[in-house]
Amino acid sequence: MFSCTDKSSNSPNPPPPTVNTMGASISVNGSSYLGQSASGGNTSFASSNDASGNLIIDISGNFPMGVLHLKLVNINAPGTYTINNGGTQYILANFVTGSGPNDTYTVPPPPPMAGKLTVEQVDAFKIKGTFFMTCTGPGGSVQLTGGTFDGKY
Repeated sequence: MFSCTDKSSNSPNPPPPTVNTMGASISVNGSSYLGQSASGGNTSFASSNDASGNLIIDISGNFPMGVLHLKLVNINAPGTYTINNGGTQYILANFVTGSGPNDTYTVPPPPPMAGKLTVEQVDAFKIKGTFFMTCTGPGGSVQLTGGTFDGKY
């Protein structure tokens, strides 16, 4: 005689899938939108190496007010980095509110410093951190404060 037991009730539930997230309070030309967020399919996290062997981490989030793009070059350790500071380790950032010529805002190079990004965790599969920045362009300015990102590539 054979007996079957249901072991599924003894096995732990698998962890929920990780969802990439970004968040920030955004001010476009003085109009504030607090607590904006993007997650899942509204975000993109990718890691690659360019032809010169530089580590490139591309992060983007599609917020209700526009799209934030971050490009981290050779950022492979936790730390705080000035955005658009040049050198061999650098970060570029822009915020796009539409498709017109006045709808792209970028973080200008210092001085003065217009943005910082803090990497709390980074490895071959994941990056997590915080940021703030002021992006400027022909259409005015966009400020992002209390920014967060957390995603897998």
